[in-house]
Amino acid sequence: MLANAVLSNPKITVMWNSTVAEFKAVEGSNVLGSVAVRSTTDETNVTEIPAEAAFVAIGHIPNTQLFNGQLEMTENGCVIASDDL
Repeated sequence: MLANAVLSNPKITVMWNSTVAEFKAVEGSNVLGSVAVRSTTDETNVTEIPAEAAFVAIGHIPNTQLFNGQLEMTENGCVIASDDL
């Protein structure tokens, strides 16, 4: 299960009850330098974490039900792309 893999990885720190408040660039550039993380239980509590990259994931369940029976899809619901354009 994905949750177990994350929780058992020593390189990952899970920040419960938190949300990304801001991606901050290195001063004078467009390069990511840190992420400001705000507590959802105490909005005055903001932690700034150094970062060189960020991966933003929205979810793992594709919203493709509209195309069932119309497009070719994988068994988990992802649309199969075609080079025939």
